[in-house]
Amino acid sequence: MEGTRFRIYQAQSINLVYSGTRAIRAGFKLQGSGTNVKVSANGKTMSFGNMRNTTFDVDGESYTIKQDGEDRLLSTEFIELHHGENRVSISGSNLNLTFSEQLTYQFI
Repeated sequence: MEGTRFRIYQAQSINLVYSGTRAIRAGFKLQGSGTNVKVSANGKTMSFGNMRNTTFDVDGESYTIKQDGEDRLLSTEFIELHHGENRVSISGSNLNLTFSEQLTYQFI
């Protein structure tokens, strides 16, 4: 399920509030263009390289990443979200992106 969307035109940090009690690998969609695009949170970074009108669907739960609908193997670690506020940084240059959270809340 797609949640909050953020428009990203320059490197910035956004706050994602995770209400679950168990840490999860984040799920999100990243669409658009940018150079050397990276998403970081809680000490982990995912690198997406150069994007040109590209869509990445990241499903941390199943450890899958799709680029424009095709399975894509990236040499990366999945970012994790913890209970409460999480600062997610999106960096790169020439950014014209939409970041959409797709979180599945888990409780113990």
